[in-house]
Amino acid sequence: MNINKIIALVFVLVGFSHISQAASCNSMSGYSLDYGDAPSSYGTACHDTDRWQKLGTDWDTESASSAAILEHDNGTDDGVVWKTSSDNGVTWTAFSSDGEIKQGDIVKFKFTMTRSVDGNHAYDALKVWFDWNDDGTFNERGKEVIKDTKWYKNVDAKGNENSDSNEYNKALEVNNNTDTVDTFTKKITIPDDMIAGDYWLRARVVCSESIENWGNGKLLSSGYLYQGEVEDYQLNIVAKKLEKPTEVPEPSTLMIFALGLIGLGLKRRKAS
Repeated sequence: MNINKIIALVFVLVGFSHISQAASCNSMSGYSLDYGDAPSSYGTACHDTDRWQKLGTDWDTESASSAAILEHDNGTDDGVVWKTSSDNGVTWTAFSSDGEIKQGDIVKFKFTMTRSVDGNHAYDALKVWFDWNDDGTFNERGKEVIKDTKWYKNVDAKGNENSDSNEYNKALEVNNNTDTVDTFTKKITIPDDMIAGDYWLRARVVCSESIENWGNGKLLSSGYLYQGEVEDYQLNIVAKKLEKPTEVPEPSTLMIFALGLIGLGLKRRKAS
C-alpha cells in the first residue's frame, strides 16, 4: 500500500481533524482514486472508496496521472440527470445526462445517492456546484452552490426518522435506517441572456465523518476525501430559437386583395 495512504489512514483512525493538510489529492499521487473530470482550473477533487456512499450505482478509479491530463473514464458517471421545460413547466423533456439546455429553460436536476446500511457517521452529504459565470472556478458561496443537503443515517428515503435496521450508530446513538437509495432534486432557470456555451457542474457525496476528519469540517468543491464520489458534467447551453415572425403581405398584394373585395361587393349590389 502507498506510504501516504498508510499515514492518512492512521491519522483518520485516531481522529485528527488536521489530516487534510497531510493528504491532498496530490499527496495521494500514484494511488488509484475516483477523480472529477472538469478542467484543472476547478481544482482537483478525489475520493478513496465507495464503501459507504456514492452517486448513482457505478463507481470507478483512475490514476492521478490521468487526472492531470483529463483522461478520466466518465462512463460510470450515473448519479446526475436533468430534464428541461421551455414553456414554464407545462411540458418537460425526458431525464438524461446529456440533454440540450436552452436559454430561458427551466432545468430540473435529479441527484441519486446510494449509501450503506451500516456506518457510525451521522449523515451522508450531497453538495453540487454550477459555474454560472463560466470563469473556470466554483464559488463556494452564493448561487454557484445549487444543492447542499444531508441524509441522516436514521432517516428513510421519505424523510422520516425510522431506525429500522440492526446496525447501531454510535454518532446518533440509535440504529440506522435500511433505505439505501434516495433522490434529491433542484430546479434552476437559465437566464434568457445567458451566453451560449459549455458550463461545468460538479456533484460530490461523502459522509460527515470524512468531512470532519479530512475536510476540516467543510465540504468543498476540490480536495481529497476518504469516502464518497465526485462526478463532473459539461452542460451545453444553446441559444433560444427565435420564433419566425408572421409574414406581412406586401402592399401590392394587399391592394389586389382590397380590389377583389370591392369588386365582390359591387357584384352583390347589382344582383340585389
